[in-house]
Amino acid sequence: MATNYDVKSAENDNLIESTNQNRGTTESEKYERSTVSDAGTFVNSYPDSLQGMIRLYPVPEVHPTRWFVLATITLLNLSNSMLYYTFAMVADSTALYYNILLSDVNLLAIIVLVGFVVVGPVSIWFLDKYGLRVGIIINGWATLTGAIFRVLSAYVPIPGRIPLLFFGQTLIALGQPVILATTTKMAVVWFPDEERVLANTITTLGVTLGMMVSSILSPAIVSQDYMQMPTLLIVNLVPIGIATVMATAGVKYSQPANAPSFIMMIEEDRDRSLQDTLLSLLYEKSYIFVLITAAIHFAILATLGVLIEQILCPVGYPDDFAGLCIVIMTMCGFIAAVLLVFFIRNIDYFEITSKILLLVANISLIGFLMMTRYRNNQGLLCLFAAFYGIFGISLIPVLLELSVEISYPNDEIISSGIIFLSATILSAIMIVVLPAVSPSLDSSQLIYSVCHHSQRLPANSPTVSTANSMVVPRDYAWATIVMMILLTLVTLMYIIFFKVTYNRKAAENNQKFSCWHAYRLENVSPVVNEDSEDSEDTDDINLY
Repeated sequence: MATNYDVKSAENDNLIESTNQNRGTTESEKYERSTVSDAGTFVNSYPDSLQGMIRLYPVPEVHPTRWFVLATITLLNLSNSMLYYTFAMVADSTALYYNILLSDVNLLAIIVLVGFVVVGPVSIWFLDKYGLRVGIIINGWATLTGAIFRVLSAYVPIPGRIPLLFFGQTLIALGQPVILATTTKMAVVWFPDEERVLANTITTLGVTLGMMVSSILSPAIVSQDYMQMPTLLIVNLVPIGIATVMATAGVKYSQPANAPSFIMMIEEDRDRSLQDTLLSLLYEKSYIFVLITAAIHFAILATLGVLIEQILCPVGYPDDFAGLCIVIMTMCGFIAAVLLVFFIRNIDYFEITSKILLLVANISLIGFLMMTRYRNNQGLLCLFAAFYGIFGISLIPVLLELSVEISYPNDEIISSGIIFLSATILSAIMIVVLPAVSPSLDSSQLIYSVCHHSQRLPANSPTVSTANSMVVPRDYAWATIVMMILLTLVTLMYIIFFKVTYNRKAAENNQKFSCWHAYRLENVSPVVNEDSEDSEDTDDINLY
């Protein structure tokens, strides 16, 4: 007897047994709770028939390798962040070891930021044209090569150390824009709807985790003995080496063969020119508000990560305490962000969530910056750092997800890449300008400083002479005031004027509606009318 029922028998039994459980459920509700079989075919039972009905139609198919891709990009983000913040927590030790000024140490961070500005637009175009796989492999090898040159800078003769150090940092700068622009794109391309925010959160927080790891390792290795700088550089080489091997050998495709979500199934021409995309984003008022808010928020966080040791040590807080503050921020932020994903999965709540997070985060950061002006306030500094981590770092993936949601159907790489590019430009300006407007400490203030301004190299040091070993700290009072003003203005602007437009969700719902009406319903029954003369050839099965 021929039938057109071509689904696995085990699935058939499960469907018939689940008929009673599905009674009273509307078709739209059942559709939202649908599952995907290994073959990428939607299978569910229809409650109004006696034995159940089967619906067959291609639907999103998830791929197990998505978790490996997620782990690879997260580790690349973490490694890049570690390399960027290597010298931030030990700026004075770095200045002593390489016989350079604190402004030169800041220049190591500025090189990465300038590299992002220069290479960023090219990276966005490159990823859009050649895909994620080629992009992350190039990032891995460029960054790994730069890290190797940084290690070599500690072992070559003294005249060649500075050129090798800056050359390695430049290579790291060229690779970083590629990986930062992949986070939102990877989440959309590889993950289904219900996992997309989680994937975006994990990869984005890889950057803050790298900041945390660097904040622990750098002071632990060189804070007491800056001659251990080669050990620090070697330790920072290991994660990027592992991540590069994972990207090269493990990531085989830029995207899966079958779409993992309804939004990726939409047959829509999204291949706009860069000029059309930029014009479209420029006229999207909601995106402009997210862009300004996210750029300032990210820039201040990056600037604080670079300058925090230089802000705290003149007031009497040692390097390891500056690292502790960053660890508290990032650890609390990572835990809070992951928990937030599970409690707020509906994109409809992201607008009010982002406003609450931004308000509390910026109040906490203003409190932290105010406390940096006073001595012996370790408890309050740690408390404000924890609150900023919980609310401020949790805000990062929320703002990125909102930017993609609002800017649809523009490519995710472009919309998120512009945010990172703008934040990088602003951060580079702040890292240059804020120390420049901060005066050096006078003699009455130097007695409270725990910076290495009074630490001199031994006379037989292989690195520098004692005559040039002085590192003079600065008073960052005006710098912190500038950051507080920016935080206040952006918070008021975003809370009062920002209104979200859920463009991607609307397109996704339209695709679901189209798929729903394209289903072919087929009757299934274990009993067939054998008296029918066409029973052997018919495609219809009678239900009893």
